[in-house]
Amino acid sequence: MENMRFKLDVLKSLPLHPFLIFSFQVLSLWAVNVNVLNIVSTLPVWTAGLIITAILFFLLSRFKDVRIAAIAITFWYLLILNLGRVLHNLFGLEIFGILIGRRRYIMPLYGLTLLGGTLWIFHSRWCKKNAERITYILNVFGFGLILSSSIAATMNFDWSKFIGKKYSELTRAEKISNESKPVSKTNNSKPKPNVYFIIFDSYPSNSVLKKYYGWDDSGLINALRSLGFTVNENARSNYHSTNLSVSSILNMRYIHEDKEFIKAKDRELYLDNKYKFSAVIERFKSEGYEVIFNGVPDFTSTDFTNLFFTVSLGVFYHDIFFTKYKNDTLNKINVLKQMEKPQKPTFVYFHVLCPHLPYIFKPDGSTVTYLEYLLRLAKFYFNRSIFDSAYLDQVKFIGNQIIQIASQLRTKDPDAIIIIMADHGLFLPPSAKYEKSIKIDSSLGILFAIYTPPGIVIPEKITPVNLFRYIFNNLFDDKLEILPDRFFVKEGRERNYNVSEVTQDLKLIDEVSPY
Repeated sequence: MENMRFKLDVLKSLPLHPFLIFSFQVLSLWAVNVNVLNIVSTLPVWTAGLIITAILFFLLSRFKDVRIAAIAITFWYLLILNLGRVLHNLFGLEIFGILIGRRRYIMPLYGLTLLGGTLWIFHSRWCKKNAERITYILNVFGFGLILSSSIAATMNFDWSKFIGKKYSELTRAEKISNESKPVSKTNNSKPKPNVYFIIFDSYPSNSVLKKYYGWDDSGLINALRSLGFTVNENARSNYHSTNLSVSSILNMRYIHEDKEFIKAKDRELYLDNKYKFSAVIERFKSEGYEVIFNGVPDFTSTDFTNLFFTVSLGVFYHDIFFTKYKNDTLNKINVLKQMEKPQKPTFVYFHVLCPHLPYIFKPDGSTVTYLEYLLRLAKFYFNRSIFDSAYLDQVKFIGNQIIQIASQLRTKDPDAIIIIMADHGLFLPPSAKYEKSIKIDSSLGILFAIYTPPGIVIPEKITPVNLFRYIFNNLFDDKLEILPDRFFVKEGRERNYNVSEVTQDLKLIDEVSPY
């Protein structure tokens, strides 16, 4: 009984909750990413945060009651360390047709709430009178949050790593479901051309550029056609996000319908495994192909500090991202231009994160300075058209690079299959007053160009999910069924990867489209 009373007295008198609330912010973020981030990676942020908390606590307690000081710090943390989540969830929100989900509106309101709440805590008689009770409630609340994060980490963790059945083995490339053709070496004597599959992230179709950005991309289209490519100017991706789109292409099916995907605790991890261990790559390997895989650059997944600032505070280490993005883009472009014809049959996959943001390239290939980029970024929150112009600059830059890459590949490897496409289009800004179907059209419209040597026939108007079905039917005499064209967009929370079908929406806009 005495022990219980002592614990209650501690919870009432000792304000631990600022430290608990900060620890929860770290633990909750790690719990979501428990399968890709080691707990050790959280220590720099955790340690720094606890030290800052202690300093704030010490400074404020010299002027205010220690419990009041702690209440103020907890209030600050609950607001400031959830800023990123608030911005993410409210972004693009409209009420009665008025767009309020923008930083220019949210940040002043946030600042006023922070100031008003702080003044109330410091000067409120009610707060002083009930400081002991508030301390007790916040301490219990803080311990509850720590416990919930621990439970979440335990539930999210991939325990199969310890029971001999690894997740990567469960999700590696499989035979194509519901089809009788086994994935094995063929006996035909057909030539095995090299296959280049190059994605330029977020490069929209010519029709989308004309309709929504006033830019005619016929210079690129005509250049590709002069090199022997077929180009669908109205092509669309089956999904409007990278993970779903590329995983679907490389596994030749609508990936969100996989039973394992639906049941997966971490759908992003499932898609990542399907991306790395895909049916397409396994099929090429079964035919003796070498594989060159240079995929989506990963700038942040192993950097907890960066992740914390992005998710919790709504900011980003732009200097790091700026440099890494620039270097990754230019390096991949140079490698593709200088690539020599492989001596053995080879499947080459490159994912160039351009013209995807950040928009730093000018049409001539030069880049804005980091200061210019920051100024442009600041203006973006007040005038989205500034970024629209910057986006077109980047489209023009990468369009010129695509022509040079295509020309080099055609010259050095004239018998190769070359696919140059985007994984998805560009999202129109929330401030743009477009119908839902037009926003969908913009996000799904993609560049899609294919060169095939004589004897290999791939229709011009296909969607990406069927791309390698056609290629394998031609190369290896696989009798793969051609799937119906369907289109999907994500809805709800980012990591849930819930999708809704928008095939009918696109049919409606096609009826009135001028292009």
